Amino acid sequence: MHPYIEPFIAADSILNILRDGRQPAYSINDSLKNKHSPNNLVSAFNQLIKDGYIQKDNATQDWYTIFGTGSAFIHNGGYKAYFKELERKEVKDKNSKEIAERKTSIDILNAERVYKSYPFTRFAAIFGFISALVLLILKLLEVFGILSPNK
Repeated sequence: MHPYIEPFIAADSILNILRDGRQPAYSINDSLKNKHSPNNLVSAFNQLIKDGYIQKDNATQDWYTIFGTGSAFIHNGGYKAYFKELERKEVKDKNSKEIAERKTSIDILNAERVYKSYPFTRFAAIFGFISALVLLILKLLEVFGILSPNK
């Protein structure tokens, strides 16, 4: 497990304990000292305060209270769910980037193909226009009786 994730796992544990209400720091530390290192617990407390999920009630006694946002956050899965969502978004962004790159390469190939076929297309259009114009003139001459149809 990555070392940067361990404090967040400790933070989820702290939020789960504080979900039951206001708790003193020593009680939380005693509950979690076998699961998490002291450094991870300190980092977790600091992260939770920074993120606005908990607050320190009294600077002399170190009591902590969870905010509504902290309760909602842990109810929705906490940092574990947060990191899973980040990972899912990274995979989605990577897939979107790959699709965009493929689309760009296909667009370039199509543009080259169109560019290569442009002279032929232009010739066919001019030939079709001239043929249509000649047939129109012949038909008008026939309608006005200037040109008689073959008998």
